[in-house]
Amino acid sequence: MAADRKYYRLDELEKLGVTEGALRYFIEQEKLQPVFFLPSEHYVLGGYHENKFKGFAIARYKGIVSIPSAKLAHLLSKGKVTSVEMTLLERENITVISSDYPFDVPLPNSYIASWLKADLAVFKWPAIPAKSYPIECDSFASSFIGALKAISSTAEKTAAKDIDSLDSKIFETHPRKVLSAEGQKFEFANICILASDLIRLGLLNVQIAASDTPAPIHLVIEPQLNLEDKFKNEFEELISRILKAEPQLQAKEIHRLLCSEAAMEESARTFDTRDVLMGETDGIISWRDKYRGNAERSYSLDSLRNVIIAVRKKL
Repeated sequence: MAADRKYYRLDELEKLGVTEGALRYFIEQEKLQPVFFLPSEHYVLGGYHENKFKGFAIARYKGIVSIPSAKLAHLLSKGKVTSVEMTLLERENITVISSDYPFDVPLPNSYIASWLKADLAVFKWPAIPAKSYPIECDSFASSFIGALKAISSTAEKTAAKDIDSLDSKIFETHPRKVLSAEGQKFEFANICILASDLIRLGLLNVQIAASDTPAPIHLVIEPQLNLEDKFKNEFEELISRILKAEPQLQAKEIHRLLCSEAAMEESARTFDTRDVLMGETDGIISWRDKYRGNAERSYSLDSLRNVIIAVRKKL
């Protein structure tokens, strides 16, 4: 087995002895984040603030993505789910086409709350939140008025005037055009699992041989310890989830990852499954301490280093 594989598909894992049941268990327990490979498509890049999507560029991307945690339950129960929201995990595969807002639909709208014209290099996030590239279409109100006008074309002039008046009143507060996207369709049969996650969970034991002979891979499922009991607050628990997934990460990389998740909508986050993070300003990460009456606390990069050291000792 190639040592540099980034991920494995479901059918590959079944042949190697990693059962679908084992994968479902770890996904249900929020210990495993499935990913999906998507062909080249256009996306709107952005981030989330107060659960509103703020775009900054249009890009093409081909690679693996993750979907919001809120979508995973539907995926597990129904076998498929559609999402317009995703996180692009291979930043190096992103090709920015334009940082200009390309639509005639004015801002803010229901799909994009605002637009920050910016270079991707400005954002140091390891993964980039994105939404499916939308199309401009008639709003429900516009379609409704259009249907009334079609009916009134054979009606009395008075009725036509009433519809024109209604038209003016409705579009004072409702848009004529909206942005809409079908989204990407994701099926459980097409899930991929990162090699690093499989090794972390003990599902893959890869031994690299000198020859090209495939390395033996064994399924090992051991009782899971409730590590959360060791930590004094949910921020430490959050750091532990990151370190268990990516133990090699240094403080700066973890800081960038936290900033990235803080910019995402809560349902789209990978590690902050308990909605601890509140935001990030000038490198200062704010978080909600639910153990202390939801008091707001914050960490800079320097103070975060001490937290990471303390958590590593507890793992």
